[in-house]
This record gives sequence, C-alpha cells and structure tokens, in this order.
Amino acid sequence: MSVCITNLHLSRSLGTIMIEEVLKQVNYAEALAYWYLRLNGFFLIENFVLHRFDQENKSGSADADLLGIRLPHVYETVGGQKQDWDYERFKSWDIDLSKDYLGVIVEVKSGQNFDKEELLKAFNHKRLVSAIKRCGMFPRSKAAEIANQLKESSSIRQNQWTIMKLAVLGKNIEGPWNVLDIREAEQFVINRIKAYSYIKCRDRLYFPDLLIQYIAWKCGLNV
Repeated sequence: MSVCITNLHLSRSLGTIMIEEVLKQVNYAEALAYWYLRLNGFFLIENFVLHRFDQENKSGSADADLLGIRLPHVYETVGGQKQDWDYERFKSWDIDLSKDYLGVIVEVKSGQNFDKEELLKAFNHKRLVSAIKRCGMFPRSKAAEIANQLKESSSIRQNQWTIMKLAVLGKNIEGPWNVLDIREAEQFVINRIKAYSYIKCRDRLYFPDLLIQYIAWKCGLNV
C-alpha cells in the first residue's frame, strides 16, 4: 500500500515538473483554443501566415492563429458524438452545430496587456480577405465583399455557410467578434478528456502536442 501511495505521489510530483516544461515549450493559449475547436469537430490550420507582398514595407508578415472549418455531420466513435459538442456556447453565438456549415477565423490573446485596437487589427479587412480565400468556402471574387460584411459583425451567413470571427481571450473585450474565455476553453478540454479518460490517457502519445498529452495523462491518473 505504501509503495502505491509513494508511486502516486511521485507521479504527481513528476506531473508538476512536466507541466512546467510543457508551458516552456507550448503556446498554451493557442493550444487550448486549438483543442477546444478540434474537440468540437473542426478541421484546423494553425498559424496561417499572411504574407506581405509590398516591397516597400519592411516589417514582417502577420498570421491568423487558427483557421477552421466544421461540417454538420462530423462523427467519431470516441469523443465525437452529439453529447460531446459544446452546443450551448455555440448557440449563444447563434450557431447550430447540428445544422450549420461553419468557418472560423481565430485570434488568441491570453494575457492582460492588449486592447481592442489589437483585435481590430487582427480582424482587419485585408487579413479577413486572405483568411476567407484560404478557407475556400466562397469564390475568390466574393472574398472582399464577404470580408466587408464580416468586418462589422461577429459572423455572417452566405448561402449554406456561416463564417465567424472568434477571439479566445484572457480578458473580455467586446467588439464585432465572438468571445471565448481561455479558462472556459481549458475546462471544456479537461471535461472532454475526463469523459474518455482511460482511452485518452492510453493513447495520449498519438496526440500532436505536449499540452494535450499532459492533460490526458493527468486525467488518466484518477482512472
């Protein structure tokens, strides 16, 4: 019995060390945003580079933290069924996960030292045009027109598609975008892993980043 307790304490101590190392290597806020959306059925591109082609502009290119697409009939045997989706949160954004074809453009800000202007810049017209073209839901000839509409709104519907701007934030800043608190994203991810803790812990090394591997391992300790 004492050996088991010692091993458990050792595991938890190693876990504390592990998470410190994880946070050194991972942009945890972007990782949590990624896994929140992935565990809600999205296909995602991380850090989509918005290249600058202006020869006179010497500053670097920008990026979109995440671009995503979700289809209404997505399904996985483990963790990808109707009871697993965050219906209520998406409903608060006027989105029905059971019916809507979705595109999402995501900006992540985990700290406290940013303001509304930074989010307006992240979702400016030029960046929206590039993101809309990359998502490929609409003809390129329509991208600028759709970006004009989306710039002033959190989401728009066009034909069968809904495209939205999502700000995943460490503090609430209202604007023409939907807001997800980073702590809410974290709790959703933890709850989803706990719901399938044995399988997720067992298969954690197949997951592509250290943070989700750690969460799966930690949740699996209580199995």
